[in-house]
Amino acid sequence: QVLWLSAALLHPPSSYFLFPSEADMKRELSLFAVLLLTFSAVCWLGPHGQPSRRLLSLSVAFNSVEVDWTLAGQPEEDFERWMSNGGLSHDVTDFRGRLAVRILAFAVDVLPESIKKDYAEDLAEVQGVDPSAKRPLTWTEELIKDALATQALHGENLTAMDYKYFRFLPKFIGRVLPGQSALGWSSRCWKEVSASVEKLKDKWQLHVKVSKAQRLICNEVFGLFTASHFRIGSFSTPIGGQKTFTFEMGLTEPQTWDVDNLGVRIFAFHENALATMRSVLDTALLFAPLHTKGVAPLAAQRNVDFLEKYMGIEMKRRVSPPGDQPILNESQIHSGDFIGVIRLDGLDPVLAFGMGSHTGHTAVALWEDGQLYIAESTVNGSYWPTNGIQRTPYRQWMAQAKAAGFSVVHAPLREEYRKMFSERGANDFYH
Repeated sequence: QVLWLSAALLHPPSSYFLFPSEADMKRELSLFAVLLLTFSAVCWLGPHGQPSRRLLSLSVAFNSVEVDWTLAGQPEEDFERWMSNGGLSHDVTDFRGRLAVRILAFAVDVLPESIKKDYAEDLAEVQGVDPSAKRPLTWTEELIKDALATQALHGENLTAMDYKYFRFLPKFIGRVLPGQSALGWSSRCWKEVSASVEKLKDKWQLHVKVSKAQRLICNEVFGLFTASHFRIGSFSTPIGGQKTFTFEMGLTEPQTWDVDNLGVRIFAFHENALATMRSVLDTALLFAPLHTKGVAPLAAQRNVDFLEKYMGIEMKRRVSPPGDQPILNESQIHSGDFIGVIRLDGLDPVLAFGMGSHTGHTAVALWEDGQLYIAESTVNGSYWPTNGIQRTPYRQWMAQAKAAGFSVVHAPLREEYRKMFSERGANDFYH
């Protein structure tokens, strides 16, 4: 599941964002938020660890009391309560935008003041939620906040990250199956790490051993998953050793089969807890313009940085003389011409990354009865008024695009392909 999430986030299928059902989008983005809070909530456990049952409880404490995963059975309701206590503006109506600002608020709430001061200008641009507001924190958030404050004072030093976006997602190390040979690897903090699983009468036990510290002060965090469990292992240098994690039985037949045949999946976080949470905030700030009419300057700059660092795309700022509106005359545009769009709002750049393109949205020029239209399929929201398959008069579309913060490119068809394009057929399809 975590592998799927990582791949889907960084390589999203374009059809998902173009034609999502509301239920599908809400379910998948809810899963993302649940996993995000899960990873965040358990990264900062102390080097001495916690009982495995306690770790399981930490994962779903969205409300103000401790919740046991096996007993609560209402994770969606807990998630809705967590969303509702964020103090989000009523102007933020779509679920995607609400989730983006809620995660941003979560990161701001738990990070130490010494870290947040570096983001003062970025947070001043944020709309839809007041980052400085005092929100009621859940039990899990209180735990995270206290632990991050301690790490900021006494933990390993933070270093600048060139690739800071989405770095909170852990990487897959491998699988460990019961009764098979141990899995071995080298990690950020330890030269030698090994994991093995044994099956007992009423449980499975995972043994993780670390040795030969790579650094004097370093905290390693591993995620240990099956289809029905997760545990978190925290191993601080310089003294190595072994920890045992218990995975209880009492599962359904398919769940038991999963552990026996697919084993425990091992993941490693790229950074320590504090750096991981900074990556959550850096990433959330990419998506801050999702619910705004335009794109604020620092948010645009962050998305340009993402495209340059992750795709090698250098977007040069276009500077026009005062009062000059860079707009093509209609006579230069023909039916079938490509209109490419990228909005620096987090979503379009991630779509571009996933598709290997320089755009996050495409449209097509279409003439009918002496009027030039821009035809497309898109959704309405904070920056666009119309939903579904649509066409908009060219000048009106350009005005809307400018207000929305679009970067637009026109690529005309070659003459031979222009002759092949059926203007009548396209108009008949629209009508």
